[in-house]
Formats: sequence, structure tokens, C-alpha cells
Amino acid sequence: MKAIEKLYAAIAQQFPDERITTKQAADAVGLTRGVTSSYLSKLEKQGKLLKTGSRPVYWQIKREKSAFDELIGFHGSLKNDINHAIEAIVYPDHGLPILIIGAHGTGKLSLARSVYREAIHRGIFTKESVFETIDCGKYKNKFNTLQRQIQETAGQVQKTGFLYIKNLQVLHSEKQHELFMFANQQEKTNIRFIFSATTELSDNNCTDFNCAVVQIKLSSLNERPLNERIAFVGLFLQRQADKIGKNILISPHSLIKFAKITNVVSISDLNNRIQLMCAAAYAKTPNVNQLIINKDNENSICITPNQHLLETKITSLVTSALQLGPTVNNLLEDLLESLLAGETITEQNFLVLKVLNQVDTTVSESLLKELAQTVRQVSKEAITHQYGIVFQNDDNFWRYVALAFTFANLCSDNLPVADSTHKFQAQIKKRYPRSHYLFKQLLIKMTPKNIQSAYAWC
Repeated sequence: MKAIEKLYAAIAQQFPDERITTKQAADAVGLTRGVTSSYLSKLEKQGKLLKTGSRPVYWQIKREKSAFDELIGFHGSLKNDINHAIEAIVYPDHGLPILIIGAHGTGKLSLARSVYREAIHRGIFTKESVFETIDCGKYKNKFNTLQRQIQETAGQVQKTGFLYIKNLQVLHSEKQHELFMFANQQEKTNIRFIFSATTELSDNNCTDFNCAVVQIKLSSLNERPLNERIAFVGLFLQRQADKIGKNILISPHSLIKFAKITNVVSISDLNNRIQLMCAAAYAKTPNVNQLIINKDNENSICITPNQHLLETKITSLVTSALQLGPTVNNLLEDLLESLLAGETITEQNFLVLKVLNQVDTTVSESLLKELAQTVRQVSKEAITHQYGIVFQNDDNFWRYVALAFTFANLCSDNLPVADSTHKFQAQIKKRYPRSHYLFKQLLIKMTPKNIQSAYAWC
């Protein structure tokens, strides 16, 4: 294997989803920075790497575009859901039906349309393929009429594409089962089926051996990670900036406040609230060339019309709103200083808890509770059962552990890997070798994302 190929393989294996510096790439393969820089530039020209920034320059694996990239959370809370959707799309010969379950306003239609676009992207359907919607709510007591319309649409030979059947929950259980059976038997048609419901359906309907349906459950807006909620706020502010043709200035505090509104459970409701907020601000200053949300200050985030916010600006939006960069840099410096000074682990724990307490108010409690249970169980299996080490049986302790993982993933999603993270890992390994080993075993049992997040070691 050539040196340039080894370099690419090392980056793909060690930093599959992260932005890294030239120095980090050089350290990964043991080459000089000059040679590494030359190879990285060649890999960029070959379309294998993305190059961003200037001082320093960051490099990242360039992956193939997907129709799901347009969804907020495609590499976060929706990652597993999207993998299931892809399984349904590519399964031979006619794919599998999909059932999307989620409360009103959780993005069921957006996900369904992305499934349709991904099928076109993969060459399974052409751009002329259709995406048609049938609302079961209009046929609550007219199942025969509903069934006839579905059969007629599926039976049109000239049509290819997806039939999206929503509000399945209004039908009786046996009628739902009939539709699932019908969808599974359409081997001679070019129409595929996506169902949606706002409530859980009977498990028997979806797990019958004659009725294979890929199930996807979407979380409410309040259960989505904070960075995704911030992304939604940014997206809707971008739409308003495009609509009125003016810059919108909003402070990080105001942006986070919107992302944390607890009585807004649907994405559409959040969009409406932001539109009303912008309308109120516009009415006060219709002749000013920019819209100011609350008071302007030097830290305000500027959203300009017609910029591709979701594609290129969302990361900077999240980091600006949460002040992630300064927070992480200061934490790493303090931890390194504490380690080098020979202070006890109690001092280092205090430094971490101080940052976690700042982050605590921005995290969904339900997500935190679920993650705490997962980490607790994995720790028991990977550490206690294997090495006999018993952890605290304290819910608050595990809540902070889950909070630490949440913070690490937030940093991993929105910050490049700083050189200081690797220095910190080296010091941890030197100072606490056994703890370093045990934590590594824990990460191996966790999801791949947690393994690859350098910030998990903080």
C-alpha cells in the first residue's frame, strides 16, 4: 500500500466523522507535516477529502451525498432511523414497507419524502416517479373506499414511486393489518408503501411473519438533542431572512432560549413561533436593513438572506450559541495543568463538573435519563462483570455520566478535534493507566460514535 493510501486509510479509520489538522494526520501515520500536507492536497483533488478553514486548515473524509443529508439530525438522533430506511429502500426486489410513528409535527412527512428522493438518488426510481399521499383520516368509516383507492393507485402499471398513507392510527387494528398485508404482496407493481401514525400500533400488526414492515419511531422536538433544536431555530430564522430580504441578528442567549422552549413539542409550532417573533420585530422597524431579535450585542449571530445555513453554517451556529470552543479549550487547559501539577483526581472531577453544570440546563431530561440507563447497563456488563469493579448505585452519579457523554458528542459533532485533546489523553493514560484501559473497554461496548469521539476522554 502506498503512503498516500495508508494516510487515507488511517484518517478513515481513526477520524471517520471528524475534522482534523495536518499535524494530527501526520501523527496518525508517522509522516512529516510537509509530506502529509502534500498528500492531503492530492486526496482533496481526488475528491476523497474536504478542506475547510485557513489557520489552521482542517481535513475531513468526504462521503457520498445522500437525500437524508437535508434532514436535521441525519448524523445524530435520526442516524439509526435513516439506516433502517435505507434497508427498506435497497432490499430486493421491491424493498420493504415502512411505518413511521411520531406525534404531530415530528417530521414524518419530511422523512418520507427523503426516502422517496433517496430511492431516486440510488437509481431505483427515476425523477418522473411519483410521491402520492392518502390520508386515512378522510376514510375513517369508509375503509372499502380507502382500500379501493389504494389498490387503484398501486395497480396503475405506468406509475412508479411511493404511496404515503398517513394517520393509520384512525383505522381499526384489523384494517391496519390488511393494509400491511396488501403492501407486502405488491411484488408485481412499481409502487412502494410508507405508512405513518401518530400513536403506537398493535405489535401484532407489524411483527406478523407474513407482514414485514420496517418501523421507525420519531422523537418529539423536546426530546431531540439541543444542537438539533438549535439547528431548527437556525433553519426557520434563515427562511424568514430569505423571505424579508434582511439580515437577522440574534444573541446566543435568545437562540438557546428558543431552542429550550418546553411547551413547543412540534417542529411546525416552533416554525410558527419564530415567524411571529420576526413579524413583531419587523413591524417595529420596517425600514431598517436588519432585523434585531431582542437587544443587539457584540456576540450576536448574523443570519443573512440566501445563505446555505443548513449545509455550511449550522455548525458555527451551534458553537456560537453554546460558546463551545472557548468552553472546551479552557477545560482542556485546566485539566492538563491539573494533571501536570500532580493534583488529585478530585480536583479534575471538580473542573469537569463545573462545565457540566453549565451545560445541564440545555439538555433534554428524557434523553439524559435514557442515556444514563444505557451507560449504566453497559458499564455493568463491560466493567463490573468482567473486572469486578462495582459502581455507585446513585441515580445522580449516572445522570452526570450521561451528561458527560452528551457533552462529548455535542463537541464531537460541532468542533474539530483539538491537538490538546490528544495531549490530554496521553496524560490520562500516563497518570491513570488502569482507569484509561477500563474506560477504553467501556467505549468499545458503546456505539461507534462514542468510541471515535476524542472528547469522550475529557
